Amino acid sequence: MRTMTPIAIHTRFNPWIAKTYISLIIAKYIQGEYSHIAYLVEEPGGLFVFESSGELGGVVKTPYMRWKESNRGKGINYLKPVPYINDFNLVVGKGYDYGNVFNRFLEITFRLEIDRDHPDRFTCSELGAWARGLSKGYRVTPQDIVEGCLA
Repeated sequence: MRTMTPIAIHTRFNPWIAKTYISLIIAKYIQGEYSHIAYLVEEPGGLFVFESSGELGGVVKTPYMRWKESNRGKGINYLKPVPYINDFNLVVGKGYDYGNVFNRFLEITFRLEIDRDHPDRFTCSELGAWARGLSKGYRVTPQDIVEGCLA
């Protein structure tokens, strides 16, 4: 059985230094202490981290030691390993799901319920839900994963 270790990245969100409006929307929607989730996976050739973000342009695969170095100084929490069924390598290069972020913005702003998925694009938490084979992964947030959503 293959397992992945979700990595929760803790960032104190400060709206005055947000890099983008996307960051503001995500922070408002998440309303938790973790703003990003990445996934540590052992594969032939070593340990790799899979993640998706707007800054990175979507889903990327990074050797673990390089990822760890580039994330030095951030609050990182390694969660309990969980099994997964879908191969992360199948979606490396897929785009970031800006549509999902915009839908969450509309829900917050106008109190709407938007149930729409973009299956070829991923937010960080959608990526883990997809790997686990969960339906409605676009509803999952980093905070949900920390609280055991993928367990």
